[in-house]
Amino acid sequence: MRNRQVYRTGEGGREPDQGASHGGLKRYLMLIVLGWSLSFVSLGADAPQGARVIAHPDVDTAYLTRGFLRSVFTLRVRVWPDGGPVRIFVLDDGDPVHVAFSRDVLGTYPYVLRRTWNRMTFTGIGLIPVRVSTLEEMRQRVMSTPGAIGYVKAKEGDASTRLLHVANRWGVMK
Repeated sequence: MRNRQVYRTGEGGREPDQGASHGGLKRYLMLIVLGWSLSFVSLGADAPQGARVIAHPDVDTAYLTRGFLRSVFTLRVRVWPDGGPVRIFVLDDGDPVHVAFSRDVLGTYPYVLRRTWNRMTFTGIGLIPVRVSTLEEMRQRVMSTPGAIGYVKAKEGDASTRLLHVANRWGVMK
């Protein structure tokens, strides 16, 4: 294998560059650090801090795991274990709270949920979840509809809203 030298062209002709490999590595590392730090800047004060599940007071929450919630929100489970119908309320697909709920609680993406809902609706197997426009409307509709389930920002809640802790498959509560 030949030993190659890196040359810098300048006013004095060609001379070997003694630190070319270290300079490139330093620039590369600086770009990585800069990109990493900028990723935190993009998380502004308006970014949601996650989402929490809320349910009507009559819903038994003993079996609400991440897997069960995923089955409910993908329309595979349409009745609660006590036999009552499940009523699902969701925000718009682009809403930051909906994105956080899909990602953090269900472990999927909003477009995957939308595809599933469309497939179930177009084949006649299920009904699409009810879309609400605000978190306040979500809270009111879930609390007033028997068998309802929905979600809000993780930090929000009042005395009338039951924020539920959901265990993931490892038993860790979120």
